[in-house]
Amino acid sequence: MSILEGVINNKVIHGANGDFSVGSFTTFDPFADLKIKSNLLDQYDEGEYRVKVNVTRIRLNSYQVSKNGFMVTEILAEIDALEVLDESIKPIELVPFEPDASIDTEESKSTGQKQERSKDSTNEKPDGGKIILSNKKQTSPDVTDGQLTVAELKSLFGHLWPLADVVKLDGTTPRPIFIRQGNYLRKDYQFNSRSQTWHKK
Repeated sequence: MSILEGVINNKVIHGANGDFSVGSFTTFDPFADLKIKSNLLDQYDEGEYRVKVNVTRIRLNSYQVSKNGFMVTEILAEIDALEVLDESIKPIELVPFEPDASIDTEESKSTGQKQERSKDSTNEKPDGGKIILSNKKQTSPDVTDGQLTVAELKSLFGHLWPLADVVKLDGTTPRPIFIRQGNYLRKDYQFNSRSQTWHKK
């Protein structure tokens, strides 16, 4: 593990089940251009951030672009901690191709189910392990203002439910679930980039 300081250009991408981030990380010393795809970054607005990050691993990452079949290879930095030193919220140039990180894989479903069972054995799971934020009007008396039922919210947030006025998400949560949590919180909470906590508006 190593602590690196540099600038992250954070691009927000609109996935099928919520927004997620792809960060282009330029380090100062030693100089390097890396990619960061992390739950921690998914909470941040689009913009440029001067940061310190704790890098646990650097590896090559490849994926195939579904539109044209091209293979993309990048150097990916895996992080487990991020500290914002300075920030500038602004639009970032479009990332042309990127896999949708908000969609569940079989692995993330399995991991998410195990995590929820360990945190709260009484949590209810929706069919298929998916929670989709919908704009469709619900008729159930248990529906909240956020258009999810209380049971769905309890399953989504686990031990964090009911939500307090200040919420700190667990960065080890499977990414598709983490993205949905952040997507829900954005409706009524404001994210503090320095403390990495959500504050009720």
